[in-house]
Amino acid sequence: MSKNKSGKIGLVLYEDGDTPKYFELGQKTLHAIIIGLPLATLICLGVTIGVILNLNEIRNLVVKREPVIINNLKREKSELLVQVDELRKTQQELQMKLSLPASEDILPLRVFKQVHGMKDQSQTPIFSIEDIETLIQDKQVRFRFNIVNLSKETQKLAGHAFVIMKDNRGYFVFPKEAMPDDQFEVDFIKGESFATTRFRPVDAVFPLDPSSDTLLFKILIFSRTGDLIHKQIVVKKMRY
Repeated sequence: MSKNKSGKIGLVLYEDGDTPKYFELGQKTLHAIIIGLPLATLICLGVTIGVILNLNEIRNLVVKREPVIINNLKREKSELLVQVDELRKTQQELQMKLSLPASEDILPLRVFKQVHGMKDQSQTPIFSIEDIETLIQDKQVRFRFNIVNLSKETQKLAGHAFVIMKDNRGYFVFPKEAMPDDQFEVDFIKGESFATTRFRPVDAVFPLDPSSDTLLFKILIFSRTGDLIHKQIVVKKMRY
């Protein structure tokens, strides 16, 4: 290796059996070799360390979240199993109803479609109606109440709820969609569906008739298989 006056460094490469080869390296190339290579090595090393640290952090985060994810999956599985069990019981009850002879007409209003094997179980209450409130808002009557679960050990109960209002004009059914204008019968399954272990609020809305000073409300609750499990009449004197 030799350095000439132009600031370049000369290199002579000797190989066995070959003619010596001469190379010249400029200052920029030399600086790149002396400074650039170590700097590039340090940068690569820093990036590698950073990636390793991030991967470790991600792995630790996954390890920490793994029990939470597993618990969530177990809870969802448990809920699905409960729902499957409920559906299986409902199917069995419906099959039993279909095997029974046709029942007598037990519905309090002819507007409801009779279901094969339907029973009136309202004499053994499993719900109570509480916190009843009647309001006049925006030319509408709002009839509010809570369906309270009376079962022991807060057993989950489900059903379909209806409210029928009678005023000077006639009868009105809630939910409104339960009886379209082109139909004259209501299926029990079209009631407001609910499932509760404690209580379930209901907010029934009807059109207002200012000429009616007395409103009669009939609350009907059907089981998931169509049995009548609660019926109650509420009379309200209105003040406009």
